[in-house]
Amino acid sequence: MSGQRASILLLIGFLLAGGVLVLMKSRSEQATRPALAEDAGPVAVPDASGLLPPGARVTLSFLYSSEKEEWLHDAVGDFEKAHPDIEVRMEPKGSLDAVRALLSGESKPVLWSPADSLAVSLLTAQWKLAKGADPLVRDAARWPRSMLLTPLVFVAWESRAKVLLGKASDLTWARLRDAVGSKKGWAALGGDPAWAYVKFGHTDPTKSQDFAASSTGPFMENFIRQGPSLYDTVLVYEATAIAEMPRAVGRWEPLRVFYPSINIWSDHPACLLAGDWVTPAQREAAGQLVDYLMTPAVQRRALRSGFRPGNLDVPVIAQDSDNPFHRYADVGVRVDVPRIGSPPDGAVLEALLQTFQRNAPN
Repeated sequence: MSGQRASILLLIGFLLAGGVLVLMKSRSEQATRPALAEDAGPVAVPDASGLLPPGARVTLSFLYSSEKEEWLHDAVGDFEKAHPDIEVRMEPKGSLDAVRALLSGESKPVLWSPADSLAVSLLTAQWKLAKGADPLVRDAARWPRSMLLTPLVFVAWESRAKVLLGKASDLTWARLRDAVGSKKGWAALGGDPAWAYVKFGHTDPTKSQDFAASSTGPFMENFIRQGPSLYDTVLVYEATAIAEMPRAVGRWEPLRVFYPSINIWSDHPACLLAGDWVTPAQREAAGQLVDYLMTPAVQRRALRSGFRPGNLDVPVIAQDSDNPFHRYADVGVRVDVPRIGSPPDGAVLEALLQTFQRNAPN
C-alpha cells in the first residue's frame, strides 16, 4: 500500500465509520444461515379493516438498501398476505445512489430505508439547499424510525490478527496505520516475511451501487474466496461478517473479529417522504407496514442475518445456541460495543467525501 494511502488511513476509517459509505448486497443462501428457535414461520398481522375505504387498494413504493433484503423480503411478503389491499413495490438501491436519485427526482418513493441516518442527513442537507424544504416527515414517535442496528468491525485472518495485536487485546486504527505504512511490511511486526506488506481493504466510500464489486457483501465474499493473498484484514459491517462467516469455515484459516474503539451505528431508518406525490392513504399504509416490521417476532428474524433488532424490547442474546452472538463469540463477535461516536451532519459528510476523492489514488 502506498504512503499516500497510509497517510489518509484515519480519514478513510472515519468515512467508513459512517455506514452510509459502505453497502452490502442481498444474501439469499439461507441454507448457510442458522435458523433461530424463535422463528416459527409467518407472523400473524393484525387485521387492518376499516383503515382504508372498502375495496380500495394502496400501492407503496419502497426504496431500501439491499443488505437487509433477505429479512425485508420475507417480512413484506407476510405483511401483504395479511393486507391484500396493500401492495408493496420494493426497489433495492445503495444509500448514496438513493440520495442522488431522490435529489434528481429519478426516484419518488413513499418509503425509504437507507443503511443509516448519515444518508438521511446527507439528503436533508442537500435537499434543503436546493429546494428550501425538508424531504422527510418528522415525527419523533414514528418517523424516521431505526429498524435494525449494526456497528463496524475489523475482520482479520487469525495468523495476521495474532501478529497485528502483539500484546494488545484489541486492534486499533493507530496500530493498523503504522502496520500499513511500514516499508518492511510484516517482517517489521514480527510476522512471516513471505506475507510481504500489510494489506488492508475496504469498499470505496464514494460508490454504493448494489451488487457491484465496490459493495460490502461482494467485497467480503471476495476476501474469503481469495484468502490472505488478497487482504490481511478488512473493515465491514458486523452483520456482513456474521452472515458470511460460515463461508470461511475450512477454506483457509479461522477469522477473527475486532471492534474499533470508536464506532458508529448503521441504524437502517424507515423514512416517510414528505413529497406531494405521497397520498394520505399511502401514509397510513406506510405506517402499518413499519409498525409490523417493528413487531418483536419480525425483529427476531433479523438476528439470523446478523442484525441487532431496532426494537429495544427484543434482546440481542436469545436463549438458544444458534443465536449468532452466541455462535461466534469465540471469534470475537460481542454484544457490547465500544464507545459510539456522534455522527457528523450532512455538510461535514459532503466535505469528507470530497476530501477522499481528492486524495484517493487512481
